Amino acid sequence: MKFVISPAHHERLINERNIVPTGTLDLTYIVTIIQKYRDECDQSDPYVHSSFVSRVTDIVAFFGEIRRNALDENDSLCCDIAIALVAASLERNTNFEQYQPTPSEAVHAIFNDAFLETLWEELGSVPFHVFDENPTEGVVDLLAATRLVMRMCPNNWVSEEEIERCHNDRIDGKTFQIELIDEAELVGEEHIISAFDEWAESQFFPWDGENSNP
Repeated sequence: MKFVISPAHHERLINERNIVPTGTLDLTYIVTIIQKYRDECDQSDPYVHSSFVSRVTDIVAFFGEIRRNALDENDSLCCDIAIALVAASLERNTNFEQYQPTPSEAVHAIFNDAFLETLWEELGSVPFHVFDENPTEGVVDLLAATRLVMRMCPNNWVSEEEIERCHNDRIDGKTFQIELIDEAELVGEEHIISAFDEWAESQFFPWDGENSNP
């Protein structure tokens, strides 16, 4: 089976999180690629313009070699995802507002050892889906890698109105109040166990182990 990242199915996977995956895929090779890139393609040139051009040549040469040595379709897919993650991190972080003016600083800031360790755990069991319209392709569900998504998108965007309202609430002394109630007092429909819940309950994921990160 060929495994793919499908923009066509991305919105469906976002909106239908209870779809039962067909299986899981080990994509931990992504972490190996990124760590190797981070450690071998470091740069000391502080000048932004020449650093950018140097980084482009590094990316072309490095990932070209990784792809030439790919053993199978899975390795090729990991290479594609790894270069996409690196490129996205550089695009998001190589700016003066983030105080990371060069690509090297951006890569080291995002892909530190602690993050790569947690990413390794998540990518060891990534769900994929096989849809009826194309039964020969397994669509990889990267949205299931929650710590990856949270790390690459750390900002919660709020409107100016929400910011002003929160500010005024703090001035007025308004705070959230938490009240504990007895389970017997709860009203409403009982939670229905979906097919996805049953599937997830029967799986063992890498982060379920005793030595997994919290």
